Amino acid sequence: MRFKQRTRIERGRLDMTPLIDVVFLLLIFFMLTFTFITPPGIKVKLPKAVTAQALEKDQIVITLTRKKELFLESEPITRQALEEVLKGAAQKNKTVLIEADREVVFDEVISIWDKCRSTGVSEINIATTP
Repeated sequence: MRFKQRTRIERGRLDMTPLIDVVFLLLIFFMLTFTFITPPGIKVKLPKAVTAQALEKDQIVITLTRKKELFLESEPITRQALEEVLKGAAQKNKTVLIEADREVVFDEVISIWDKCRSTGVSEINIATTP
């Protein structure tokens, strides 16, 4: 006597819960590590220029933020102390690079430029982004 085989072949089901947990953990990991890495420095949005050139000389960097804060090589400085530093730079024939935020009134940039010229600095550049 022959018996019929009644076997069912069931297809396996993939449990999605561990897969979703791993994906969410990876998502949280990358979100936390990516958003908190910020470069140190002073926040300045430089104006754009088509003819911008890279300078590689030894230079003094003067930064002017949109809040009219003045920095010399990333250190806050007053306008009177800046004049003394510029006199020393003029004696050593160093160039000056002015990094001014694009929202700064042009009059502020010109006042720093005039201070550089009056102390004897011969080469003054303005930082831009290409």
